[in-house]
Amino acid sequence: MTFARAEQVPAPAFIDGSELACLRLERLATRVSAATQLMTQRQIQLIRETFAQIEPRLAIAGLVFYQRLFTLDPSLRRLFAHDINEQAVKLMQALKFAVAAVEQPRELQPVLESLGRRHVYYGVEERHYESVGAALMGTLGVLLGSAFTPEVKDAWQSIYTWMADTMKRAAAKAPREANSGIAGHTTEQE
Repeated sequence: MTFARAEQVPAPAFIDGSELACLRLERLATRVSAATQLMTQRQIQLIRETFAQIEPRLAIAGLVFYQRLFTLDPSLRRLFAHDINEQAVKLMQALKFAVAAVEQPRELQPVLESLGRRHVYYGVEERHYESVGAALMGTLGVLLGSAFTPEVKDAWQSIYTWMADTMKRAAAKAPREANSGIAGHTTEQE
């Protein structure tokens, strides 16, 4: 599922700066409210219920995720030059925050945008998001077993698609010159 993007339309000459700022905020609110329309209450419930099932095993979940990711795309291993256990914990903390904020996309969106911009510097490319999504779905499938029904998968795919699209849009606007190609995942910012 994807969002309809708000069109960038130049402001008419008679609109002053404050009116223009209000218009831009309205456009942003429209995009953010689309996130809440993307997921039904049932999908939100399923995400929370299934996350609660894996939450006691988050460290293991993170390691299973990276094992699946590197199996799907071995070239991504070079982006993680440091402790993968630490990175697995950070990833699961970020996922926990996303699940907690699923009904407040206005809180989640700036965090995702920041992550998207930072991941440019780590060497992440747009094509990597597909592998990450597949690894996440595979991880959830392994950890949830028969509880990973098609309905549950659809709910998780919806939230992942929104998160990835948000990160990719922010990444597309990030300057490219500082890209190190090595995951800065060892920073305390994540």
